[in-house]
Amino acid sequence: MLALAVVGLPTTILIDRIGRERGRLAGPAEWNSPEAVAQISALIDERKR
Repeated sequence: MLALAVVGLPTTILIDRIGRERGRLAGPAEWNSPEAVAQISALIDERKR
């Protein structure tokens, strides 16, 4: 936990294929929320470029 600097649980960290942190959410995640879908979609779109 210390290596990722997590302050509390639960914490979700999105990490790309080369190990870079691309997103972080402290607290419970609602993966079907518009914000979560937008963040993941943006990361997928970056990969397509």
